[in-house]
Amino acid sequence: MGNKARKKKKQMVIKNETIHKPEVEFSVDDSVVVKEGTLDPDYGNDISGWQGRIYEIDDNFDDPLLIRIKWDSITLRNMPRSVIEDSEKDDLVWSTMDMYASDLEPTKSRDREEEVAETLEMISEKYDLEEFDDGDTGLIEDEIETDQQMKRIQAILKVTDEEDMVANDENLEKYFQYLNKNIAFPCIVTGIEDFRWEEFYVLGPGDKDEYEELKKTQPSYTDHYRILSFDDHYDEDNGILANVSRISDKRKFTLPLEDIEAVGRTSINYQILDDYSVWFVNYR
Repeated sequence: MGNKARKKKKQMVIKNETIHKPEVEFSVDDSVVVKEGTLDPDYGNDISGWQGRIYEIDDNFDDPLLIRIKWDSITLRNMPRSVIEDSEKDDLVWSTMDMYASDLEPTKSRDREEEVAETLEMISEKYDLEEFDDGDTGLIEDEIETDQQMKRIQAILKVTDEEDMVANDENLEKYFQYLNKNIAFPCIVTGIEDFRWEEFYVLGPGDKDEYEELKKTQPSYTDHYRILSFDDHYDEDNGILANVSRISDKRKFTLPLEDIEAVGRTSINYQILDDYSVWFVNYR
């Protein structure tokens, strides 16, 4: 069974919609420190006092404001080995993290960016991280996770034989009913990878300025969306479709569910949408 996992930044879980915007205004290159009592959204460990530099502020996700951080060399050197190894196994980037601005405070820089690069190289050599890239580590865990995912999908489709898991009209109807009953709203999603219309610009020779202009009216995989409903019209070619509203401008689109994922790996919706995507990609 295939796996759609790809390397991605660690992302903050969308807990609710009552988080207020912070009073402090942040800018790219500002140094920030994580507030007391803040937990890692993926593994639940306390990350109070971790420091880094802002390298991006997500303009499409302004309520609550989402900040992208690169950890400084001191935080990286003191990062638990388990976090690094678990992130490698889970295909997450441990040197950066997406966080709410409300969980951050401004602080003074305590190193140079050159030291960050040197520290990353040192950690890579120390932990021999190429093992993870080559797939030589974590194979047993991957097999267990894949087996569990297979069982979840078969339970949804009410089948026991892999040959009966084909993405036909009957199974799409079962999945459609399951999603409507089990997705927790609000459900915030983003693209797994570039959408089909974007390939010409992201991977091909498309003009960058033209691409930026088109993104104003076309959905982009970098945007964040709120799922409004699942479209009643689905078929074996496109699968189940999600009616969404782009958070930045409230513009509405209909997107193939296989192309989107919930923001935050520990979101209750992340596993549900990931299971569907893996099933539809591999069994249609």
